[in-house]
Order: sequence, then structure tokens, then C-alpha cells
Amino acid sequence: GKDGSRCSCAQLEIGEDGFLCACGHKPSMHRSDAAECSSDALRTAPDWWSEACGPCAADEEKEAAEPDAEEPAEPDAEPATGKAEGLVEIRDDAILEQLQTLLHDTHKTEDNWTRDRGCQIHGRNGEGCSLGCAFHNQVPVPLEYKLRAAFRNQSLDLWMKYFMMRGSIADECSNHADKSSYASVPVASQTDLDSPPIEGCNEWRLFHGTRIEACRGICSSNFRLALAGTGATWKDPGEEKGSPLYGCGIYLAEKCTKADEYSEPIPSEALQDLLGAESAVDMADTELFCMLVVRCVGGRANIVTTNDIDKEQLKRDVFDGPYHSVFGDRVASLGKPYKEIVVYDKDQCYPEMLLLYERVYS
Repeated sequence: GKDGSRCSCAQLEIGEDGFLCACGHKPSMHRSDAAECSSDALRTAPDWWSEACGPCAADEEKEAAEPDAEEPAEPDAEPATGKAEGLVEIRDDAILEQLQTLLHDTHKTEDNWTRDRGCQIHGRNGEGCSLGCAFHNQVPVPLEYKLRAAFRNQSLDLWMKYFMMRGSIADECSNHADKSSYASVPVASQTDLDSPPIEGCNEWRLFHGTRIEACRGICSSNFRLALAGTGATWKDPGEEKGSPLYGCGIYLAEKCTKADEYSEPIPSEALQDLLGAESAVDMADTELFCMLVVRCVGGRANIVTTNDIDKEQLKRDVFDGPYHSVFGDRVASLGKPYKEIVVYDKDQCYPEMLLLYERVYS
């Protein structure tokens, strides 16, 4: 369990307490055929997903440029569900407007710099740069963020794993056999979009910022806990990996400003690969960045408000205790700019949307 995997029991056997498995783990810690999506009866795509309607513009341009290439195999999911698979551009003006409003409402306009944004002289984690140097030479924080394009991630395998995990955690939140209580925890980024979060299990929509290659990898195969601390976060001099505040997990933000700290400019080739050459040309004069909107089921959240942090104990309280997530509220008592939400199991996350946006400084 410490490496982010769940219990390897062949099946769940409820023990004498009426809640935990005989092995001592919560039901949500167990894998099942359903959670592994091996049951065809459960492979139902959400009805708000886009229908399968042929290749996207980028795919059509690739085929035109490579007329002798072999015909691509049809995705297995399309005949079974009738839905498109992969990243599908959102063209619904109402959803795009909601996403732009979400970026506006979750942008922190004051007290919004942290060391992870970096130093104007040395960049982020630059050699010879101390926290004091970075603080006195802060990289400016954008005044606002302008949405330029958005994609819905339609991955049936990832969705079904998340769907089953969410259901299991929701059951645990309503089960009081383990004498633990559930409390709803609000986040600034909560929004309905085209499918409202379900109640009773702290299902949130949150942000995660990173490079475009990493965003697309996450959309394809979900987060990799082994990479925690290797991204654009503060590291000690000479170190390739940082020590995340709440241990190695998946870190999400309720403020888009926080997620933007870890985003990087999208290279022109990657932009063309995603949008197609014609659309990419239309945006060629603008430096674009990306972040994910992630559905996350937090369940019983362990709210941490101090700097007295035992990383291993936090994970034990999730894997072997009553909690499902860590809610790092560094604002209430410590006066820090941002809250952070951490889960230690990738199936508690569904990378739902990929946003391409512009930083505005004036």
C-alpha cells in the first residue's frame, strides 16, 4: 500500500466489525473485476461525452500528409459505446464560457506568489538561487488567464476505474460501522459544467498544471505516483527530485493560479499535433500553456492545517485508517496563499479536461 497500490486480496471478505475486510483494509482498497473494468456490462460511456464522428482535424491533416500510411485500426471502444475516444475538442459555447468563468473565479489576484513560480534571475531551481533570492526577484504572476481551447478526455478505461472507486468511497462515507464521520469540504473550483459532482463523497473538480506532454500522458494512462516530486516543483540544490510536502501523491489545486505555477509553454510542434496545422497557425502569435481539470473523489478528507507533518503517518491514515485524502489547508492558520489536495491512489482521479490558455500580464 505504501507505493500507492491497493490491497492485493483476491476478494473482499467483511470481518467481524461489519466494515473492514478480514485483512484489515477498507473496501475501497481492494481491487475487483469491476474496478479493473473486466466486465463488459459495466463499460458504459457517460451520456455527456461526444459521439464518435470521424477523425479530428489534426488526424485528417496527418493522413493527407502521409497518403501511403496504413489505415489506423479502429478504436475498440467506439463500436461498443458510440462515443469518440481520446481528447475531443469542446465546441459547446456554454461549456467554454463556464470554463473561462472557472479560470476567472479561481485566479488568486493578491498574495499569489510562491517559490514554485520561480526567480527572475535563476528561474526555478536555478543553481545558486536561495529562497530569499527567489522571493526578492519573483517571477510575475499573470493578471488573468484567457482560455483559447479545451478538450474533453474520453477514456473509457480510466473513467470506469474512477467510477467504481468513487462508488466504493461513497459507500464508505455513508457507512458508520468504522465509527468515522464524513464531512463535506468545499473547494473554490467546484463547478457543474455538463455533469455535476455527486454529493456525499467530496467529489471535486480541481486543477493540475504541467507540461503538455505530461498532460497528454495523464489523459491517456492517468497519473504516475513514481514521478511525484520530479516536476516543476522546488528542489534542493543538486537534487533531481523534491520531497513533496505531504508525501509522494497526486497534488491538485483549487486555484488555477497555483496549477499555473507548474505549467510550461507549449512547443509549436506539440500545439500543431494537438490542434492541427490550420488551428495552430491561428494561435502561433500567442504563447500558450496547459492545465488539466481533474475530477477527484476525496471521500473522508484528513484536513491538515499546520506544518507539523508526518508524511508516512498521513499515508497510513489513508491506506490503513479512515481517510481517503489529505486536504492541506495552509491558508486558515499558516496564512499561506494556497490549499493543496493530495490523494495516493490514481483511480481516485479522472483527468477530465485539457485546457489551453494564455497568460495575460496587462
